[in-house]
Amino acid sequence: MNDIFMDIISVLGTIFTLVIAWMALKTWKKQLKGTDEYQLSKNILKSTYEVQEEIKNLRYPMVSMSKEDIYNSSKLEVEMKIYADRYARLIEKYVILKTLVLEAKVLWNKQEIENLFNPLFSIVAEINGAIWLHFWLRGAYSPLSNVDQDPERLAQNDRIIYDTSSANKEDEFSRSVTLIVEKIELFIQSRME
Repeated sequence: MNDIFMDIISVLGTIFTLVIAWMALKTWKKQLKGTDEYQLSKNILKSTYEVQEEIKNLRYPMVSMSKEDIYNSSKLEVEMKIYADRYARLIEKYVILKTLVLEAKVLWNKQEIENLFNPLFSIVAEINGAIWLHFWLRGAYSPLSNVDQDPERLAQNDRIIYDTSSANKEDEFSRSVTLIVEKIELFIQSRME
């Protein structure tokens, strides 16, 4: 009888140990997931800020040229190179953010993530098109006729290319980028709590 009692206690002890181990494993898994989500959230927010900053840098209206550039190239060619370099830096940050967003789709609601980030990705695409149009309207890719030199079309495109914000007020394009980033901030910060 004593052996049966000891066997029952041993079995109960084993079951109790397994239950405790299962609960510990579950808690550990939850902590790891929380750590992964926190790190992803932090990386996405940082990357979003970097894309926003590169958009500002690209749209910075000042274009400085070296003496060598002035003597060896046309002003338009130099400006094209400057914008190509600026856009390349934006795309470098964009690709990093895009990769992080793909990871976020795995952890969070895919549709919610797409709705949140697609407007920012559309802004990057809009800037790409505006840069191309900017130089096309200035005759960089082909000779233009007078019809192509529509002043309103040029002014509309310049509102995308050039940041005309002041210290007190953002221009319309900058404001739209800021609003998109603020929505992303709110979402990501809620994930970090």
